[in-house]
Amino acid sequence: MTDASQSFKLSSLRLGSSNPYCIWGVAALFYMYQFVLRVAPSVLVEDLMISFQASASSVGSLSAIAMYFYSLFQIPSGILSDHFGVRKVILTSLILCILGTLIFASSNQIEVAKFGRLILGIGSSAAFLCLGKIASQYFPPNRRATLFGLAMSVGTLGALNGGPPLAYLVGQMGWRGSLFVVSAAGGVIFVVNYLFLDHSGPSIPSALSTPVEKLSYVRILDVFKNRLVWTHALSALGVYLSLAVLADLWGPSFVIQRFGVNKQIAAETLSWMYVGLFVGSLVLSWLSDWLQNRKILIILSTASISTLLVFLIYYPGLTLFQGTLMIGLLGFFAGAEMLCFTGASEASTARTAGTVTGVVNTVVMLTGAIIQHQVGHLLDSVWAGEFVSEGVRAYSLSNFQYALALLPILAGGSFVASLFLPSSLHSHPLPSKL
Repeated sequence: MTDASQSFKLSSLRLGSSNPYCIWGVAALFYMYQFVLRVAPSVLVEDLMISFQASASSVGSLSAIAMYFYSLFQIPSGILSDHFGVRKVILTSLILCILGTLIFASSNQIEVAKFGRLILGIGSSAAFLCLGKIASQYFPPNRRATLFGLAMSVGTLGALNGGPPLAYLVGQMGWRGSLFVVSAAGGVIFVVNYLFLDHSGPSIPSALSTPVEKLSYVRILDVFKNRLVWTHALSALGVYLSLAVLADLWGPSFVIQRFGVNKQIAAETLSWMYVGLFVGSLVLSWLSDWLQNRKILIILSTASISTLLVFLIYYPGLTLFQGTLMIGLLGFFAGAEMLCFTGASEASTARTAGTVTGVVNTVVMLTGAIIQHQVGHLLDSVWAGEFVSEGVRAYSLSNFQYALALLPILAGGSFVASLFLPSSLHSHPLPSKL
């Protein structure tokens, strides 16, 4: 092979390495993939109970362990992405996700399965923050919010693909065989990222140094001392809680009591929150880039969420149609969470963008999990001792109205925090070649 042909071959293998949209796109594949893996147990519950002779509590902990380690490793993953660059972190994370899924699928004991989910949680922790770092390093401020919004939409698609499509696959080849197929798909995504992720990072001005320069502890401490990072995190928290508490856990039971519908209709009603989130993530992000103002949209969204929650939970005589509309609007305005991530990354530098995203995501995800548990504790504190069926407690509408009071209160707190956000976009030096 001649030198010229060998050079052409090598350059073709790295076709996307200089194209920021291609780099973001292949990283987004990883983000969507890890979403499929994280939500997979939701369609495997009965299979896992049979295979491991496990209780509902054990299967629940099997699912939750990935989320806890996903949350706990946000900041370490952010620091690693700032230290080594997104290419090395994404490729390593994909290996961990695939390995964790293979261990999970091969296990005969639930403790081994939990270990596999633990590895998966660690591996998936870098997906979103690496997308945020790519947006900060490769794109100007007027495109970043749109990219964060697209990231949320991609994640929503991943969650949807982890439902009915995976359920169909399980019906064809069993849950273990299905996860082996999903692991193989991860191998394909690994190859795509290996070929197209940038090997050297963008051409960043000397003020920012190189992407793989050693990240000093001073810079890490600067992130934790940055008031704007924490203000954006607190603003994001109230925006996210309606999703964490209603869409992910307590919403169906609340809708059943609120509107007197069955479980299927309640689930369909709550699904409109994700539809709203898909649209809102794109529309609000695009608007913020077009207006060049994140603050006004975050204020509008936190105020709207607070108001909608009060009406949804407490307004008497609310019809199912009105409630469904409010749930969809809650999802739409929850798309402002991406503006909070964008604003936090703009309040720092491209060199610490991964750490910043990790800090905000840790605050949001861990607090969301805590509030989920606290709502359950409040429900139990006012439980009247009645059961729907053996072992299943019955909670009244008044019980839910008492426990869910946390949501509008915390959303109101986020509204107050959003008032202290900067009016203008923060920016830092950008790559000279986009």
